[in-house]
Amino acid sequence: MTALIRPCRAQADADALMAEAAADYPPLPGMAQRHCLVRLVQGAYLACGTMNLPRGWVRAAQQQMARAGLPVPTAKVVRWARAQCRACPPWLELVPDIDPDFLSDMADLTD
Repeated sequence: MTALIRPCRAQADADALMAEAAADYPPLPGMAQRHCLVRLVQGAYLACGTMNLPRGWVRAAQQQMARAGLPVPTAKVVRWARAQCRACPPWLELVPDIDPDFLSDMADLTD
């Protein structure tokens, strides 16, 4: 089992953002872990309008995965999922319930 990273001072803001993201795009059992993480990143992006997520977002994403009863990814895997959103937008089309606006915005970030 992966241990959660230590909380930071801004953890409450990050927790609230990821809770909102999980309410809109919940991590689901049976879905690939990377797809669950991309859905959380997408929800956070759509809620705050930036990929510069608040400090503590990695821990908050890990907590959302745990709350859904899914294996907790390492911090490195969580950060990798966000990086993939910016680096490889065509890969995102494989994620269930991906928002077309999110796809478009991520494609614009790579240009």
